[in-house]
Amino acid sequence: MLRNNVDEWDKKTYGEFNYFINSNRVKQYWQERISETKNGNNIISLGMRGIHDSRMEGKASQEEKKKLLEKIVLDQREMLRNTINKTIDSIPQVLTLYKEVLNVYNDGLKVPDDVTLMWTDDNYGYIRRLSDEIEQQRKGGSGVYYHLSYWGTPHDYLWLSTTQPGLIWYEMSRAYQNGAKKIWIVNVGDIKPGEYNMEFFLDLAWDINSINESTIKKHLVDWSTREFGEESAEEIADVFSEYCRLAFLRKPEFMGWSGVEPQTSTQKTEFTNDELQLRIDAYTHLSNKVDAINSSISKERTDAFFQLVEYPVKGATLINQKFLFAQQSFLTNNKVDKEKLVKKTQKAFDDIVTLTAKYNHTSKGKWQHMMSMEPRNLSVHAMPSYHLTDTITIDEIPQGKNKQIAPIFIQAKEYSKIQGKENYQWKVIDGLGYSNSSLTLFPFRNYTFNKEKPYVEYTFDVKKTGSYQLEVRCLPTHSNDFNHKIWVELNEKDIKEFSLNTKGRSDKWKENVLRNFVSVTCPIKIDKTGKQTLRIYINQPGIVLDQIAISAENHQKYYEIVN
Repeated sequence: MLRNNVDEWDKKTYGEFNYFINSNRVKQYWQERISETKNGNNIISLGMRGIHDSRMEGKASQEEKKKLLEKIVLDQREMLRNTINKTIDSIPQVLTLYKEVLNVYNDGLKVPDDVTLMWTDDNYGYIRRLSDEIEQQRKGGSGVYYHLSYWGTPHDYLWLSTTQPGLIWYEMSRAYQNGAKKIWIVNVGDIKPGEYNMEFFLDLAWDINSINESTIKKHLVDWSTREFGEESAEEIADVFSEYCRLAFLRKPEFMGWSGVEPQTSTQKTEFTNDELQLRIDAYTHLSNKVDAINSSISKERTDAFFQLVEYPVKGATLINQKFLFAQQSFLTNNKVDKEKLVKKTQKAFDDIVTLTAKYNHTSKGKWQHMMSMEPRNLSVHAMPSYHLTDTITIDEIPQGKNKQIAPIFIQAKEYSKIQGKENYQWKVIDGLGYSNSSLTLFPFRNYTFNKEKPYVEYTFDVKKTGSYQLEVRCLPTHSNDFNHKIWVELNEKDIKEFSLNTKGRSDKWKENVLRNFVSVTCPIKIDKTGKQTLRIYINQPGIVLDQIAISAENHQKYYEIVN
């Protein structure tokens, strides 16, 4: 009702923000604002939550909350009728189905037909629900509230904007194809870090057909050309694309493997010893490319290049180095090596401080105070200490290269055969996932395949029979009814069924959004050497295949699947 409760609700004046026991004062509070703005051009947000990002106050069952929320919406609409000189169905109204409000809606909340349903993502870029066929006929239509920045559990990402444009394109295109055409809102957080992703989102909102699954990078090239000229546009686009892909594996803010609400200390990463160095090298290469490009940027654009390209890439590089060098320090008992790595860890932290100070003094101080290296006082932004205080055990000391059978890693696009169904066909989305080329069904309109299901087929060779483990990694997307399923079949036998979706804000959901994949694993027996055929069937569009691995039983863990 156009109110900002955090700043505007005065408990001394109004009492409890509780509609069960204080509805008259709450209605008075709402009425004041509607009367003030009755001649404005506004979208009125209906419903009720707590003072801040919390549940509606008052002890009640889910059914009682549902009935009260229905009454609140009717009461609010009565205020609008009595105050604004328009018919109720011509006053723009929206109900945002966020967090617990979505649960109430799914339990049967009745919403007037002319009210727009605002679907939301899960705060990490994956839209939680979209309109079904009946909801798509509503007069009020639907929209999406989407996050490119978030404060909250399992962890904030407020510092650098690293959401893959491919994910924005996929989720918002899927929303559009399922009727979300009325309102698009993006929570970009601090505007300065999120300038490119915000522009990408808005260009897509302006013309959904302006970008497709194969031109996501072209949008970045066009942006780079406009900002910095043609000479380095392709290179800048390559840097940004890899910057986003590496962050898709693990956002800079998530590299401490810590949490918020409650806040926990940073700890060792899940990267293997070999992966630590690969990630250090990948970021070092990116940082060096930025330095090389910088020399070709015209003088009048160097400040813009620093803020839009150099700061985010080097900031991500340094926070990764901070934790990866710390872990390498922890994993060695060589005193000289440990001291060198401790110094490297400290230098990475110090360089973030220096880099951020430079940001706030570029353009003659125009952007002073616009960038902070610690948007919140969280452990991930501080110096790690586990490598200085924890004692390594013999089991944690790297023993050299694993001598087991090397795992077989397959990117989803490396299929040998694909089979669509009922006008749905498989396509690759460039710039999405760990593989940067994830595979999914087009179009995106919700549908369930009941009998014959679309599938993807892969072939691979093994030199030794025995027990193996299969892992299929999909993006942690959501379905309306929590019923995304896949089936795996090896050599035309042993079909196994797996559910993909998580409910609510479970520990598994937290793990999935922090690492950007949902993992399906199962043991498999391979009783012949040579060529093997794997099929993956799915029951709905909205499932995105990214990577596959076949590893020997009890093989060491790995974080990234790399060919």
